[in-house]
Amino acid sequence: MSWNSSGGWGQGRGRGRGQGRGYGGGGGGGRGFGRCGVFGGASLKVPTPSPGGVRVVASVEGDAGLESAVSMVAARSPFIAVVDIVDRRPVYVGVFPNPAAGGGGAGRIFAELVLSLGASVVVVPQLGTNALSMLSGLRVEMVPPGTRLSDVLRRLGLLG
Repeated sequence: MSWNSSGGWGQGRGRGRGQGRGYGGGGGGGRGFGRCGVFGGASLKVPTPSPGGVRVVASVEGDAGLESAVSMVAARSPFIAVVDIVDRRPVYVGVFPNPAAGGGGAGRIFAELVLSLGASVVVVPQLGTNALSMLSGLRVEMVPPGTRLSDVLRRLGLLG
């Protein structure tokens, strides 16, 4: 059983009206780890991605916004940065403690978190094959640890 985005417990893969990708879909009708699911929006208080923009999720070492450094590890990084970019300008920047950092299955939990947040770009130092396969279809950028997030986004052509 898993908590679904409609506010109820569900079993199996969902087929309801929620917008997330994941598990759930019980009586409430949602699709699990959607924007307000267990790993994403509700606990991290992240707004809906900006229309016409790009949402970037990055594994970072500290809570310094765009000045945060990319972490040495992806799934077990101490923080997750969420950046919404529209017209090469940041319209939202949030840094949160990483709920996937502890315990087993961190790669899977991290990938579910990224999907629940609606990311289109993921910035990490490296990523395991399971998490990478879960994130197929997203732009995954592997960059050297310690690089400032703002520098990465400029190099990728996302920030002006």
